[in-house]
Amino acid sequence: HADQKPPLRHADQKPPQLSREQHVSVVQTVRAAWTKFEEVYGDPAAGPGDVRGDVPSWGWRRDRTRTDTAAGRILDAGGVTRFAGAGGGGGTPDGDLLHTARRIVHALSSSRPFTFAFGGYSTTVGRGNHFHQSYPFIMEEVIKGPFHKLGLDVVVRNAAIGGIPSFPYGFCLPNFYGVDDIDVISWEYGLNEGGGRQPKDAAGLEAYLRHSATSVGARNTANGGNTVRIPPKFLLRDDPKANSRRKMIERYVEARVLPDAVAIYPEKITKQYTTRTNEAEKPPGFRDWGKFGAPKGAPGQSPWHPGYREHELIGWMIAMHIMEALEVAADIMVGDVQVPSQWWNLNQSGAKSLQDGDLPEPVSLSGNQASSTLIDSLLYGKIRQDFPSPSVWKMNRVSCRTSFDPNFFGPLQDIVESGLLGEEKDMLSERDPKMYESMAGWVLDVGKLERDTKKKLVKFGGLGYIDMKKAFYGISKSGPLKLWLPLGGKNIEGGGSLRSMKADIVLDPKTNAISKVETLVVCEVNEKRGDDECKLDKDISYLIGGVHATDVLYVEGTGLAYLGKQVCVHIGVPPSASLSKCKIKGQAEKLGLSVEFRVTNEKISVKSGACSVSHVVWEEN
Repeated sequence: HADQKPPLRHADQKPPQLSREQHVSVVQTVRAAWTKFEEVYGDPAAGPGDVRGDVPSWGWRRDRTRTDTAAGRILDAGGVTRFAGAGGGGGTPDGDLLHTARRIVHALSSSRPFTFAFGGYSTTVGRGNHFHQSYPFIMEEVIKGPFHKLGLDVVVRNAAIGGIPSFPYGFCLPNFYGVDDIDVISWEYGLNEGGGRQPKDAAGLEAYLRHSATSVGARNTANGGNTVRIPPKFLLRDDPKANSRRKMIERYVEARVLPDAVAIYPEKITKQYTTRTNEAEKPPGFRDWGKFGAPKGAPGQSPWHPGYREHELIGWMIAMHIMEALEVAADIMVGDVQVPSQWWNLNQSGAKSLQDGDLPEPVSLSGNQASSTLIDSLLYGKIRQDFPSPSVWKMNRVSCRTSFDPNFFGPLQDIVESGLLGEEKDMLSERDPKMYESMAGWVLDVGKLERDTKKKLVKFGGLGYIDMKKAFYGISKSGPLKLWLPLGGKNIEGGGSLRSMKADIVLDPKTNAISKVETLVVCEVNEKRGDDECKLDKDISYLIGGVHATDVLYVEGTGLAYLGKQVCVHIGVPPSASLSKCKIKGQAEKLGLSVEFRVTNEKISVKSGACSVSHVVWEEN
């Protein structure tokens, strides 16, 4: 049940035991999956040892899992690119497999499901196909049987949203992924954020990795009783030519921040099969390539969206990688693989210079690759002042409220004090423009493109999609929209960026707002509506902590734009701004920061492009 908190596992606790009979059952289901994988993707034309690709075999007990199958070579050829995890070798699994196996055993010993949360664009959503045909759910179908044999349930969330950049999404990971225990997360590059070949192209990924490592993960009780979050396993879906992003994620693997991260490159192995003209010569999984799973004519059936066969391939590749670690977990629990005690401590980064929550110096802010922005600390964190080395960094606490769906925590509506009209239950119904003109208040609405796209889905039953880019829209006649930002709450409730689960921080009423709030960012819904649409930096006035803000600038940077359009502004907190008590009905009267928006440009209309607010993000000192 959602309201039942599982027992937290202590770092020094031994792994649960598995009987030999259970172990045999787990191994048999894993082998059965490999057999199925071989039937669907094995290439009879490939000879023994014919590894197609530039990544060598890792070879953990191939006689028992992959053997020398043609389908196994799909993974070895770089379809799932693994990096050199620490440890392993000499008769034990590779280090990255051990890390993933420990996550699996940790979930089992904590009496909770093993949870995946996938993020990305329309390709991850599964546009052109049914939602359940997207690769996260294909993976779920493959792995849930073997996981159940181990006594472990699997939860998979596809939290991808069509047509978005990696930020502000990356500021809001607890909102989109959830605040409970998350074991594996992903992000997809390529469609909206191409490139990846120049060093500066990896800046957005580096910021995303740092937020991933510190804002979501599985809870664990360390020695001394402190509860911490363990950084999740990271899956990068990207273009194989994006070398700068591949090198960036490899750096965070080597730093042991994300020790078992992998990159997913189906393009490395698809071309050799999909270009064959004779369908009968293709392995079954590569036939009908490019066809979509939804009825013909459904929205999203474009050349840049994967068909259902490609989703199946990606799902199977991820599943087989995870099941390699599942078998290692079973081996550990039955006693066939002995691991040192330091390997069992999920809190231990393995790097002597890094402690809980520590991060290495960001590449994106150093040397010739420097890519500084107005919000560097929000993106990458700050140097630890209590540490002798400038190469050790920490993330400040970051909170987000967003109106986008899916939203598992912290909807933007929760921090509205006043100025919002009653919520319309049917988001696809057209709003009468007179509603904006005659009624004071901002409107929760969707843009024209979003509404038109979603309306086209109605004919096909919606296809199961859950994503929607909602926002608060307003014009000058809407009046002020007043928000209240909570400060100093418990990190375990979500919206924070420190691993340690600290109690509520008590604030002094005399505390100056600027000394508490490091960064304040407001973002609009990412849509292009023409040259006359609202500009967040010119057409809105901002009252922060009771004081008019004069420092409002659009934020530029990799991952912070949609099709070349900046969507977020940085609002400098005025020096004289003050904190105030919450006035939202039903919420505790603790201190926070009041924020008020008011459209000042009377020429802004619904037709030209009303002002919109979809994300509010704040960083605390």
